Amino acid sequence: MNELLDPISPTSGLIINPDSTGLRIPKGATTVEGFRTWFASPDFPTDVRVSLIENELFIESRMEDLITHNKLKTIISAILAMMVDDRSLGHFCNDGMLVTHKKARVSTVPDGVFASFESIESGRVRISTIGKGDLLVEWQGSPDWVLEVVSRGSEEKDYHKLLRAYYRAGIPEYWLVDARGDEIDFRIYKAGSKGYEAMPAQEGWIESPVFGRRFRLTRELDRVNLWRYRLHVELLPGASS
Repeated sequence: MNELLDPISPTSGLIINPDSTGLRIPKGATTVEGFRTWFASPDFPTDVRVSLIENELFIESRMEDLITHNKLKTIISAILAMMVDDRSLGHFCNDGMLVTHKKARVSTVPDGVFASFESIESGRVRISTIGKGDLLVEWQGSPDWVLEVVSRGSEEKDYHKLLRAYYRAGIPEYWLVDARGDEIDFRIYKAGSKGYEAMPAQEGWIESPVFGRRFRLTRELDRVNLWRYRLHVELLPGASS
């Protein structure tokens, strides 16, 4: 069972980050406890994304490109959320939930997160409030699946830092999608004995052990010459519905 964290109370004692943005970062924010305290406080910034990975803060713009990020994240989340609900698999959420694992030293907001009922019932995941609030905003422990859509400035974090951190956090499956190039880079990582292993693609289809399906991500230009994405889903060969 994961080491779960107790609710915390926001504290003050902010310092000024010495860059031109004037971002105020609290003392101790590079620890999991300190980062959660900051996240729960009214001083947490709303105009940037901040992640804590291995005691290092990663700060990105909250603005998302419509085509290569927001629409892509929306389509993937919509398809998976309906599938999870139809099959009564657990709880699926898109952007907005804080995922924290103390021993892995990571606290971040992925583009999507899923936890099965079994993981919640066993205590592998606890969906909880944070600070003195009454909103369920934090997923503590090891959810079954996370999604990251790569944007400008997040390459190092998504391709490398989170790849290691999510594995240390015991998350069985990590989807990584980068649609900024001439072709979509769609990867499904499965946790192996020494790290994540990329599932092989067969004619564009990639199996997801967590969801028990295989997926293919495609795009085509629409009538106003913008990309339209489709996440195709099929049963695994020989599997029953």
